Amino acid sequence: MEVQSEDDAIFTREHLKYWEGDFRYDAESGVAYLITPNGTKPVVTFSGVDPATDSVRRDSDYSVIIAIAVDADNNIYVLDYLRKRSLPVLGIPGSDKKGIVDYMYDKHKIYHPRVFTVEDTTMSKPLFQAIRAESLRRNDFSLRWREEKPGTRMSKRDRIQEILAQRFAVGQIHIKKDHYSLQREIIQFGPRMAHDDTIDALAYACK
Repeated sequence: MEVQSEDDAIFTREHLKYWEGDFRYDAESGVAYLITPNGTKPVVTFSGVDPATDSVRRDSDYSVIIAIAVDADNNIYVLDYLRKRSLPVLGIPGSDKKGIVDYMYDKHKIYHPRVFTVEDTTMSKPLFQAIRAESLRRNDFSLRWREEKPGTRMSKRDRIQEILAQRFAVGQIHIKKDHYSLQREIIQFGPRMAHDDTIDALAYACK
């Protein structure tokens, strides 16, 4: 476990905002809703995907798919995320073994995001090929996605901070209390953090 000094921390517990409620999607109208103690509100959903680039090492990165909802006031609600190690691009047909693309289709059926924003690196190329091939195999082209290059102008940490810092500062981002991995990465975000895969996927979804 990495110990993060408060002096190194960029985000603190004060930045964490929580929400309670459920997500609903009306297939007939194509409208998504959040049902909260304060009422029901229509939302638009997006998803970020951060595929692991190193599945060999014991401390390798996680593959993360995260879904968010955005309301009319630009508040962001984290709905759900998948965080797994050693996740293949595609699973084995006819078995319980699933890959990133299979999970993307699963999340799409639940949350219907307008777009999946997927990190575009050299290691991601097989993933993009698999999405195209799986769309043809399923004859299902409803899953919309776009490639997002991490860029080289700034470090990964600076890129994440650029996307999320203002949103956290004004209290736009809301997570659930059982989003333990995301909560830990937010609080530990900084030069000594062990993993940043979940918060990176969140940044892609917000972008």
